[in-house]
Amino acid sequence: MAHDLILNVSLIVALTTIYNLLARARQDGRTGIKFLSGLLFGAVAIAGMLTPFHYAPGVIYDGRSIVLGMAGLFGGGTVALIAILVAGTYRLWLGGAGVWAGIATILSTAMVGLAFRRWCGNRPSRLGLPALYGIGVCIHLAMLVCQLLVIPWPAGVAAIVRIWPPVLLIFPVATLVMGTLLRSDDRRLETETALRSSEEKYTKTFHSSPSAIAITRASNGCILDVNEGFVAITGYSSRELIGKTTLDLNIWVHEQDRTDVINDLSKGASVEAREYKFHNRSGGLIIGLFSADLIQVDGQTCIISSIIDITERKQAEEEVRRLNASLEQRVEERTRELQETQEKLVQQEKLSVLGKVAGSVSHELRNPLGIISNAVYYLKLVQPEAGTKVKDYLKIIERETGNAEQIIADLLDFATSQPLQQERISVEKLVLQTLESFPVPQGVELALDLPEDLPPVFVDPRQMMRVLGNLVLNACQAMATSTATGVPKGGQLTVISEQSSGISGLWVRIRVEDTGTGITPENMKKLFEPLFTTKTTGIGLGLAVSKKLAEANAGRIEVTSEPGQGSTFTLCLPVFNPEAQRNRV
Repeated sequence: MAHDLILNVSLIVALTTIYNLLARARQDGRTGIKFLSGLLFGAVAIAGMLTPFHYAPGVIYDGRSIVLGMAGLFGGGTVALIAILVAGTYRLWLGGAGVWAGIATILSTAMVGLAFRRWCGNRPSRLGLPALYGIGVCIHLAMLVCQLLVIPWPAGVAAIVRIWPPVLLIFPVATLVMGTLLRSDDRRLETETALRSSEEKYTKTFHSSPSAIAITRASNGCILDVNEGFVAITGYSSRELIGKTTLDLNIWVHEQDRTDVINDLSKGASVEAREYKFHNRSGGLIIGLFSADLIQVDGQTCIISSIIDITERKQAEEEVRRLNASLEQRVEERTRELQETQEKLVQQEKLSVLGKVAGSVSHELRNPLGIISNAVYYLKLVQPEAGTKVKDYLKIIERETGNAEQIIADLLDFATSQPLQQERISVEKLVLQTLESFPVPQGVELALDLPEDLPPVFVDPRQMMRVLGNLVLNACQAMATSTATGVPKGGQLTVISEQSSGISGLWVRIRVEDTGTGITPENMKKLFEPLFTTKTTGIGLGLAVSKKLAEANAGRIEVTSEPGQGSTFTLCLPVFNPEAQRNRV
């Protein structure tokens, strides 16, 4: 039995001498070629069935499992399907007790081959010898299982017991041999295809490159080939160039650079993107980036060189460099003059507006304002039954006196730096104390969202009350019909506190939201500038002072607004950190 199987397998392997045709057919994607390839695989399988080992009447064993497995592995789905139809038709025609086992063998072994083709990414040429042998074992294990379909039962079991040793000994080795032959030709064809593609890309790149490229013989400098770029840069035609030397045509590098190039190439070193001067046919000077390297062409050592014409670019760069130098000098001089002028103006403005005004106003006005406030208090005390008009005027005097006091305080806070008296305080307490000092006027609905579990902050409470008071006051005035009277139109003032995290640590954010007129984009840019205001009262220092005080306490103020929809001012303060405060002390 083993002798018959070996003869059959030998025939199958011998018939793979047509693998050249099969391999080339597999490289072609046309359906007709795939059909021919499937017929060839099927014919080889039939050849194996013509000289089988006869186990019993109608039960034969041959090398068709090898052929069908390789059809699936190396041929793919279409080739395998054609081979299955050819081999299966012939096996049905033979008939016998093993016909269904034979048909199952044809189908299963081809499917195993297809499965392994998918497993290797449709690249069976990458498979090694162990993998091919393992595939052979899997194919013939499937073939042995199919013998269970031999009728009558359990004739298939007896057949498996008798044939499995020679089958697993001989057939996987034969699969390895046939797969190696097919794999070798696949690899050869892949190499040929890669070389052909490489040559096509080289030819296309050589002739279409905008760079000037020439190939010269290293021994005598004779030009073998040039591209259109080389023709354009030198002014010679390709017919005039080929067969001549660059020295004969006077298109070599300029005299001052020629020695370096010859020395480098004579040592076998590559020349990479060196800037050289060249002569063209008319004797004009060209500045180019020159590169050269040694290559082998038909067994001869040659030099492939390329030139990128950068003459115009160098001229433009030189002109730009000259203009830049002149422009930079002028800009530096003008910038220096502007900076000096600006510094003088800023210094003069600070001295004139803040230094003089703040000191004199504070000294000269606070005493009279205190007297006026005491007089109003006394009049309200001695005239509890005064008329409505008198009471209204007293309220106006009291309010305007408070506004004057606020302006003086803003001037002093902005012009001078007050020492910080920081302490740990809860956000809820800070907000509530601020609202007691800056009560919300009638007509404005107040909404508070102050979680009690927020961590405390470490700030100067007096300064932060000033900041929050300014934000509350601005919000209420934005919802007033008349800034002169302060009578509220109505709206909602919302104060919300929350915790957030950032790169620099944990923060508490106190948002003051109003439903007032909002802020235009033009005014947003100048919002925190000193002496800028859109109100009929005040001098525009409230937000500038608030920003200064917030930053002095390691915080900041953020603002968002939409005209007609209201504004939101957010005071961001760092969470109290005992260790950080200890290090700061």
